Amino acid sequence: MIPALLLAAGGSTRMGSRPKGLLPLPDGTFVLERMVRTCREAGVGTVHVVIGHEAERHRRRLARLPVVVVENPAWESGRTSSVKAGLRSLPPGTSACLLWPVDAPLVRRSTVQALLERERDRAPEARWTIPLYQGRRGHPVLLSSATFPAVEALEDPEPLFRIPREHPEWVELVELGDPGTTENTDDPEAFLQALQRLSKERVGPGDGATDP
Repeated sequence: MIPALLLAAGGSTRMGSRPKGLLPLPDGTFVLERMVRTCREAGVGTVHVVIGHEAERHRRRLARLPVVVVENPAWESGRTSSVKAGLRSLPPGTSACLLWPVDAPLVRRSTVQALLERERDRAPEARWTIPLYQGRRGHPVLLSSATFPAVEALEDPEPLFRIPREHPEWVELVELGDPGTTENTDDPEAFLQALQRLSKERVGPGDGATDP
């Protein structure tokens, strides 16, 4: 089964330093709890949560969830350091992983399922599967283990997108019709807008409207 790396180590400066992964949701859960539930219901294997800022607070809240907590003491050096910490926590022989930043937490279960299915059907050269919504690239992404050395070779401050930019032949784009994939809930206003969108989806018409 394909594991997931949930990236929740950042300082959440635009959120007023409130950890984005611990923000409460209307159903009484919190952001990371929802992401973990989505992963488990979609058929993901082990869920690894990478933490850094407010590490102890995260540990307390995550203690009751079925996750592997990975602390990145170098989280301030850049998100790529957290990706590398997460990859190092995966068991030997891992063929691929789902990489999911906490900035886009309201992704549908069906989207995660579709990405997992792509690992079984992808072309040999496809190593970096990215969901699209209305032509825009989003998250989470599915990484083949063939990309792990390239991630490790990056310096911590370097952005991860440098790899698909330099290796476009590795990239597979999949239109999944999920607005949650392109939402960036970096600040309170964006988070509120995402929750409002989700609320309308749950009561609105159409297939998948109530998909968590």
